[in-house]
Amino acid sequence: MIQPFQGFNWESWRREWYKELAVKAADLSQSGITAVWFPPPTESVAPQGYMPSDLYNLNSAYGTVEDLQHSIEEMHAQDLLALGDVVLNHRCAQKQIRFVFTKDDMNFI
Repeated sequence: MIQPFQGFNWESWRREWYKELAVKAADLSQSGITAVWFPPPTESVAPQGYMPSDLYNLNSAYGTVEDLQHSIEEMHAQDLLALGDVVLNHRCAQKQIRFVFTKDDMNFI
């Protein structure tokens, strides 16, 4: 049976969160947790990760891609599953552009 743990909160991005989570792996495992839910790992317009701007860039407000990899390795070393919060339905652009619809643009609908 999976015993998940939400490994972040709304303010976790304010710290080097992946590094802090990595050192907690043994304690989590010893407490009966079997899976850790990680925060959204992608670059985001909002620091919490819920407005991803680049789904392929895993450097985020929570830490670098190397920090993320290390944290996941620490979870696996303690037989913990690492669950990712992948936010696909909140896609956000890296910048805004002005687009004006014309009558011809409506033909694709």
